[in-house]
Amino acid sequence: MKPLIKKNNNNNNFQNLYQFNSEEMDDFLLKSASHDLFTIYSTQKKFSDFTIYCGKEKTPINCHKIILNSRSYFFHALTSQEEINDIHFLDFEYNVVEPIIKYLYKGKIEIKEENLEKSFEFADKIRLAKLKVKIEKEIEKRIDQTNMIFVFYRAKEIKSAHLSSVCQEMILKNISSLLQQNQIAALNQNAFLNLLELLISNLQWKKSEVIRDVIIQWVKNNQLKNQEFFTNEIQMNDDKFKTKKMVFDILIKLQQMQAIEESQIQQLTKHRIFPLEIFTDLINLKMVQFNQFFQAMEREYQEKKQREIEYNQNINILEENYSEQQIIQQDYQNYQNSENQQIIQQDYQNYQNSENQQIIQQDYQNYQNSENQQIQEIIPKEENVAQNLLANFRNKKLQNIQDQDMNPHEIVGIQTTIDLMNIFPSNPDIQEHACFILHYFSFENDEKQNEIRKFKGIESIIQAMIHFPNNLQIQSNSCLVLRSLSENEKNQLEIRKLRGIEFILKAMNNFPTNPFIQIQGCGALQNISVNRQNKIEIRNQNGIETIINAMRYFPNNEDVQIQGCWSLANLSLNKKNKIEIRNQNGIETIINAMRYFPNNEDVQENGCWSLKNLVLNEENRKLIQKLDIKVLIQTAMRKFSSNDYIQKKAKTLLLELQNEN
Repeated sequence: MKPLIKKNNNNNNFQNLYQFNSEEMDDFLLKSASHDLFTIYSTQKKFSDFTIYCGKEKTPINCHKIILNSRSYFFHALTSQEEINDIHFLDFEYNVVEPIIKYLYKGKIEIKEENLEKSFEFADKIRLAKLKVKIEKEIEKRIDQTNMIFVFYRAKEIKSAHLSSVCQEMILKNISSLLQQNQIAALNQNAFLNLLELLISNLQWKKSEVIRDVIIQWVKNNQLKNQEFFTNEIQMNDDKFKTKKMVFDILIKLQQMQAIEESQIQQLTKHRIFPLEIFTDLINLKMVQFNQFFQAMEREYQEKKQREIEYNQNINILEENYSEQQIIQQDYQNYQNSENQQIIQQDYQNYQNSENQQIIQQDYQNYQNSENQQIQEIIPKEENVAQNLLANFRNKKLQNIQDQDMNPHEIVGIQTTIDLMNIFPSNPDIQEHACFILHYFSFENDEKQNEIRKFKGIESIIQAMIHFPNNLQIQSNSCLVLRSLSENEKNQLEIRKLRGIEFILKAMNNFPTNPFIQIQGCGALQNISVNRQNKIEIRNQNGIETIINAMRYFPNNEDVQIQGCWSLANLSLNKKNKIEIRNQNGIETIINAMRYFPNNEDVQENGCWSLKNLVLNEENRKLIQKLDIKVLIQTAMRKFSSNDYIQKKAKTLLLELQNEN
């Protein structure tokens, strides 16, 4: 090897750099002081062989391919082509680019506060991960309640997941104070839409009044214009963005005091992206009666509270009457075998014919019709009547209306829902409504899950998927209800027996750009794969490839990454599945999810679990060692130190990675 350049060498000796091969250059960069490299930049411009042009003025910066190549993957790819000797960064001014180029030589940097944002963008462009982290920390120090919404908006634009997460947490904690300070009104349209999307994603149905107040405060002070904001998103043919556009079309019409078509509101009931009651309330009040709005909300709350009190009182009376009848029946049972049995039987018979017995029977009958008893239903024979019955019941449940507040003829049960699916198999609306209603019944309710299976509801759901393979809503709701039902162990077997795995995967493959289907599909496969035989069936149906494709297509969607990692964790317990996951680049996909969502506990937990299972295969272990995830795993352990599951799986994973056999 040629001798390395010493610190006190004459500057002309820096020409020897160009005689080094790549290994010698690496050795030099490791051993030489940073002052040596910076001297090359500051005094040896005549040896430069690469020029960077900055800003619209195209201000030149002379530098050296070999230095840029060694410091940045971006320049490594660019400068490896000998014919390329310059590059233009017209979107970045000289005062942003020049300090970062110095950083490549010197290893140190000072960035002015006004240049932090553009410096982050440039560091991202030329793939300087460590510098990005350094800039993020500097920006984070300056985030407070006065600028957190703006920084959140800009963080999404410059693709900083860390800053976005910091601002998101701060916004959700301080949204009430922002409303009081009237800061929402000062946002531009795009910042307002980003804030609204954040609140809807995190608060949803729990605090719809907060979302409503944000909308009211902004719309009162701004003119919402539906310009080109949705153009690119709508071209993606994604229902989420179509619904989002529909909501803002309604808000615009409210501002302009135009009539709102009832069909627009009805369409929103098919989605759970936005809390529907917000916009129904705003339409009814025409956006000009804000004071009356809050008064009406208070009256409605008091009336609802009074109805609950009256209802509870009626239930108590019914239960007392029912208890009295039970006592009488128990007394009769106790004395059936006594010496006076004949006399008691006669007395009881007389009692049955008395007015008191008739009253108690009526009370008992009323109690049977209460919310705690199943209502006997009449199945409609007309298709339009059946469709309206299911649609009305579904809408009432979406609006959180309880059975006791509904007309008894509007209430639908499990058996009736399944019967209507079987009576009208070619009606897509009936199939869609029925799938959603069965999800409503089965969600986290093991008893209802068993009942649906016994009434052959799983078979009806899968038949709907078979008959309507291109109907987005039916496929979405079918995946949704199969995910709920597959929490039940017996249902997992039934779904495989009826080819449910095959049709869940077909739905995911037919609608690869729809995040809702991918989330629900991965969630269903995660539950189904708990069963050993189902793990094999999912692999045989190319399900592992489908799950990994969903994760790769939606790298920014937390729910897809959570469910995808969870599914792969279950599947990776099978030896052949371990190999298939590696062959489909699943290991890299899991690691990318953990790196992109370092603050999501579920992603980190499921990721550690998956990798811990996968590392038990020798080829997988070698690949994971090569990918060098030690820092990533240690960061997860440190960040979630109270999560015993992460600690246990991560420690086992790190021990396996140390194994060289």
